[in-house]
Amino acid sequence: MLIKPKKENRFNLGQVEGVDYKCERYDVNNEGVKEYWYLLADSDMTYLCSNGPFNTPEARDIAIIKEVEKRNENI
Repeated sequence: MLIKPKKENRFNLGQVEGVDYKCERYDVNNEGVKEYWYLLADSDMTYLCSNGPFNTPEARDIAIIKEVEKRNENI
């Protein structure tokens, strides 16, 4: 499972490949330290969850995939 960028955009939106999940990936500066977060959505709900902080963008993206896999198990 991969996260494919949804065109070039400033909000870092992505589509999780092969499933009906979209994500918005973002970072915030917390006292000089970057923290990475995401919002997850599907075609039925605007926001299913918001998770973070993560230390790296890679850790955040891994968490997105794990969240999608967990949600797909319950379908």
